[in-house]
Amino acid sequence: MTMPASAVSEAPSPTPSAAGRPGPTPGVAALARTASIIWPPATLVAALGTWTCFDATPGLNWALWSCAAALGLAWVVHRSRGRIGLPVGVALALACALASCMSVTADFDFAPIIIMGVAVLLSLGVALAEGVPLQSIGPIAFVVTPVACAARSIREAALRLAELASLPGSGSERAQARVRGVLLAIPVVGVLALLLSGADPVLARLRDEVIALGNDGMLVPRLVFFLGLGALTVGAYGISIRRSTNAPARPAESRRTLGETERFVVLASVSALFALFLGLQVSYFFGNVAGLAGSGVTYAEYARKGFGEITVAATAATLLIVFLDHHAARSDTEARTRVAGLVLIFLVQLLLDSAYHRVALYESAYGYTAARLYARVYMIIVSLALMALGIEIWTAIDAKRLARRVALMGAVAVIGLCVWNHEAWIARKNIDAYTATRFSRLDTEYLLGLSPNAVPEIVSALPRLPQADRDSLYSRLVATYVGGLPPRTHWYEWNLRAAAAERALASIGITSERARPTAAEKK
Repeated sequence: MTMPASAVSEAPSPTPSAAGRPGPTPGVAALARTASIIWPPATLVAALGTWTCFDATPGLNWALWSCAAALGLAWVVHRSRGRIGLPVGVALALACALASCMSVTADFDFAPIIIMGVAVLLSLGVALAEGVPLQSIGPIAFVVTPVACAARSIREAALRLAELASLPGSGSERAQARVRGVLLAIPVVGVLALLLSGADPVLARLRDEVIALGNDGMLVPRLVFFLGLGALTVGAYGISIRRSTNAPARPAESRRTLGETERFVVLASVSALFALFLGLQVSYFFGNVAGLAGSGVTYAEYARKGFGEITVAATAATLLIVFLDHHAARSDTEARTRVAGLVLIFLVQLLLDSAYHRVALYESAYGYTAARLYARVYMIIVSLALMALGIEIWTAIDAKRLARRVALMGAVAVIGLCVWNHEAWIARKNIDAYTATRFSRLDTEYLLGLSPNAVPEIVSALPRLPQADRDSLYSRLVATYVGGLPPRTHWYEWNLRAAAAERALASIGITSERARPTAAEKK
């Protein structure tokens, strides 16, 4: 870290220490204090990540490391400034909540979403702690900030390491002599200890452990992992305590603007199209056109036709409203344009209601799947985003604020899905519909295609199924989970739903090595 020339010129001269030697200057003391704040928690976080996450099955370990990294960042900021801002606290709390989902859900399709989400939230926490205004964070920041933070963290770690080496005594002759002495002592002590190990069981055990460590083929990758993780952590913590108050003002963006008339024409035209579409097909959207004799539309076609296109059109219309407002040339005669925007929002909500209704009908008739549930969750998020857009429609829309709110909704939705265990709900709904004779058959292949999250629900439903379905489902459980569950040999690999699945399978005689025979096999 470099100091301004004015600060150096005005720094007081070193004060004599008690032994008559010059004491540390205030600048050196500040460097030492900063190093004492950054390096201990960063080293502990890197060591924890290497111990629990390297070459380990995802589970509680990922949650532990992410929460430790967030708490370390909060501790560094608190020690350096005395307080943690609310935006920083919210970003770190969300990161911890999202990372904890890895120890809850056994559906590892969520792992990339959780990892990317935690990376974004932690990098945003670093940026906010550094002093980046919350108002400047928009959709582009969600993509750019993690990459930029990683690159800056590596550079910052190098600077912090150079600062650590420049502290008093590190380059003195006495310090160099200590280093040479240590280097000479290591081989001498090692040879003597190796000789004495043949006469002492404690030294013999220590010798064997050192030899085993040397024979570990993962030692070098583990060390590289620790150094890389440590560099990222030290750099991120170092960035978080910087405070750039003299950043040059960014020039105003030059962009093409649209007048009130042009915006009104576009919004009114799209609204007219949606109104015509809804008016011509109102019975097709909200009624039961498949039940009308001679309609030519099957129930399957009615239930599934068009909800994907409708959802995409609703999303595009939402983005259109934001785009037109972002490029608006402000005037005092915008009332009709704002009314047109509200009308379009209302019509888009009707389109979303139609799409949601279609998915619900399709589920009730043909079964529940994760993809259909995700589609409904997505439509709920878009609907909530439209409500937030409607609140802002009477003023200039802040696209970045809207993006932050939508991102928050998405994070809450992911956390909610993981905590709720939606796959168990899907399995229960399908099995209940089958036992109530609403479905002609039970799709056991799809049920076993779900993650271990659904296993306890499937196992608990076995006694309610006919014998043939019970044996078929049991055989598929055996084929899927005997030797199929990821091994979890350490406590930090624990996962809530995976443990529940193992207990449920064990209750019917299925373990990772064996399975008890079915009734048909006993005969």
